[in-house]
Amino acid sequence: MAMPFYVLAINSSLGNLRRFYLERDFSFAFLSTRDMFPRSVVGQKPKTIHFDFPCPTHVEHYQKLYECPVYFSMPYNQILFDERYLDLPLPLANPLTRELLEEQCKLQEIALFGQNTLVEKIRQIIQCIENEMPNLDKIAQMHFITARTMRRKLKEQGVTFQQLVNEEQSKKARHYLLTTEFNIEQISTRLGYSESASFIHAFKRWTGKTPKYYRA
Repeated sequence: MAMPFYVLAINSSLGNLRRFYLERDFSFAFLSTRDMFPRSVVGQKPKTIHFDFPCPTHVEHYQKLYECPVYFSMPYNQILFDERYLDLPLPLANPLTRELLEEQCKLQEIALFGQNTLVEKIRQIIQCIENEMPNLDKIAQMHFITARTMRRKLKEQGVTFQQLVNEEQSKKARHYLLTTEFNIEQISTRLGYSESASFIHAFKRWTGKTPKYYRA
């Protein structure tokens, strides 16, 4: 059974307060979601909590609070749980609460991404990428969301990540061909292709022409 997880990142610049914030936020996440799911799932794997700070002397307090195994000095601060919880209905689901929370999420999205849409933000990032192929997972991490969430958000706006990559790569390729003296191999490398043949094939798919013919 796969184990989905919730990861929490706290800025290391907080110094000695960092552990306090980790414990506070994990406790909030645990207590606020405890009633969202049934107490047990038949055959479930136990929930597990990881902290990245050293093991304290009062480990039993953590295990009593979280009601599960707690490990310290781990690579990430995270809560792992049984994936079957994701398919269960929420006992306290409320349409009005959902509407309010969705509105808060929209405001948070504006605060995070600015007034520009997510599509525009991704286009800007793709435009700035050099010598490597744009990667959905990496760009999603830059926006503190999962690749799955990013795909869903793009779908809501009527595009796919690959569409954006193709469009922006095509723009960059045409720009290099018309305004620079880079040869085909150099342009191919700048766009993240390991072989010129792959770039030429992609360019013909984008424009219906070969790079050499387009430049001429």
